[in-house]
Parts: sequence; C-alpha cells; structure tokens
Amino acid sequence: VSRGQSSARSLNPSTAESPTAAAAAAATSRVIVEDAATAAAAGASRTSLDGGTSSSVSSGTHVYVADPRNENILVGIRDGVTDHFDLIWRPQARVSVLDSGFMLGDGVWEGIRLHKGVLPFAEPHVKRLYEAAKALDMDIGVTPKQLLQMIYTTVDANGMATASGVHIRVMVSRGLKSTPYQNPKVTVGKPTIVVLPEWKEAASGTRRKYYINGKQLHACLRAVPQASSWVYR
Repeated sequence: VSRGQSSARSLNPSTAESPTAAAAAAATSRVIVEDAATAAAAGASRTSLDGGTSSSVSSGTHVYVADPRNENILVGIRDGVTDHFDLIWRPQARVSVLDSGFMLGDGVWEGIRLHKGVLPFAEPHVKRLYEAAKALDMDIGVTPKQLLQMIYTTVDANGMATASGVHIRVMVSRGLKSTPYQNPKVTVGKPTIVVLPEWKEAASGTRRKYYINGKQLHACLRAVPQASSWVYR
C-alpha cells in the first residue's frame, strides 16, 4: 500500500543553485538537530539537516513505548463486497489474499494522531487521502464525513474517546479481486477500508532540539481555523 504523497524531490539542472550560492545559504541558515537523550548522555551529539556534521541521530518520535493494550484492539473494517463496517478483534482482523492491497500494493494510507479524543488537522489528512486515491483513479466509496465517522466509531469502541497518545492508520485498498490481475475491471465490490488505532506514546527522550546558528528553536502551537464543520465529532 503506497503513501498518499511522496517526499522525493528532483533537481532541475537549469534551476539548481550554484555551489557558491548553496554554500552561502547553508552558512547563513544552517539548522541543527540534537537528540535530547543522546545529548544528555554524550554531552553534545548533534546532526545537521544539511548532512554536514558529526554523529547521526538514531531515535525520533517514531520510537514508541510498547503498550499491551494493543493486543486487544478492535479494528474497524469496511468490507467492500458486503459494504458493511464492522469492529473486529485484532487477532481475528484480516483481509483476503486476493485483496488489491496485499496482492498488488494497490491502495493508499494515512496516519493520524488522536489528541484528547480529537483528530488534529483531520481535514488536511482526509483530503490528502482522497487526493491520493483520485490519483490512482480509485473511488473510496464513502464521503469524507462518513470516513471520519468510521474513525471516531473505532477509537470510541476502544475506549479512546478522550485519549491522547493514540496513532491511527487508515488504509484503503482497491478491494477484492476475482483473480490475481491488476486490471480494475476484475475488482469485486468497493474498496476495502481498514481503521487501525494503537496506543502509541513516543518513547522517553526521543524529542529533538533544533538550532539555527547556535540558537535553539522552540515549537509554538496555535489554533488552526477549520474550513469545514465535518472535522468535528
């Protein structure tokens, strides 16, 4: 299953900066990342985003604390053939070997965090998922509002209605195939939708510190106005 958007960049020789200009820019706006845990242990372990310094950072916010509650998570699955959305105990949650996502990697996914029972930036997350599906000429078969309701139904069923420290993976494949063949014409029913929430707190000491010209940067969160009302419960 492919990610909605790629982070890869291509360089156009006709528009690329000259080595002199690039060096000047790097000298004036160099950003350095410091791993808090490593720095505490080693004193000064820093890595620059421009790839120019000493030791590498081996941890980040993707390093998480294992939580035994995840063994009994309920997974939300919309069966594209029956068009039913069901909550299934994680050990029993599965898709067919003829599902497009398993067989062909034909699908999209999005990762969303839950904060105090709410999905921050829900609208851009969901829009990106739909844009990725459109790029694959895939009709998800539900409206964005209906998809959001599936997500909230799943997290609520797992006792996460007011929780933080939850990561949700929303996966959409083109759906079941009648035979191992990539042609969309052999797809049976609608796309398969899977909503998989997990208790996933970042591990202690994985936060990084950012520096520009030796000065530490501090993140500042502000309220972001939502363009649509459907992003709320």
